[in-house]
Amino acid sequence: MNFARGFCLFVATALLLIFVYPHWGFDAAVMAHYYDAGINGFPLRDNPILAGVLHDKLRVVLWIMPIATLVALVRSAKQNGWSLATRRWTWLFVAQIIAPLTVSLLKQHTTPICPWHMLEYGGKLAEPAFAFVARAQAGQCFPAGHPSMGWGALAFYYFWSNSHPQRARIALVAALLLGAVMAWVQIARGAHLPSHVLWSLWVDWLVIWLLYHFVWPKAKV
Repeated sequence: MNFARGFCLFVATALLLIFVYPHWGFDAAVMAHYYDAGINGFPLRDNPILAGVLHDKLRVVLWIMPIATLVALVRSAKQNGWSLATRRWTWLFVAQIIAPLTVSLLKQHTTPICPWHMLEYGGKLAEPAFAFVARAQAGQCFPAGHPSMGWGALAFYYFWSNSHPQRARIALVAALLLGAVMAWVQIARGAHLPSHVLWSLWVDWLVIWLLYHFVWPKAKV
């Protein structure tokens, strides 16, 4: 996909998320499935599998990917110096870090609140999902941070897209599924709305795509 077409696609999906998606009622429909009015909260919020394993432990385990990339980078540098292969391993390492970091930084400067903080879901804040509340009340919930590390693995798709197309396709599917599972965990626990995680995917993919188009090391002709 060329740059112009890709740019238009990202703009179109952003406009869809901003102007069309909120009218579908999808966020409310999904959250109603996990919210229990009887306990005025989310039963799965502190579930040991979701909260302990698929949230806390999984995000620690996922550091294996950038660490393994760093090891491959160092090995390549020792064997080949600042070669094309080393520069591409460097790109992969940087892309995996920068994409989730961008989401994390956005979370620090936006104030939409988490579902479990909303009055309608047992919280204490009456503001709607995308209200920009006072900084002291902000839940640091937008975009969703947890799935961003899973979707950061989209960098592997671009890393292999030219040299190993089949491997790239597998990486694409695996990254999307990994991020989707991590997103579902936070939705089910009441930590994020579906729109929060969709924006996380959008930001991750945009950052990696831009890095690929503008920073990807190319062979000298």
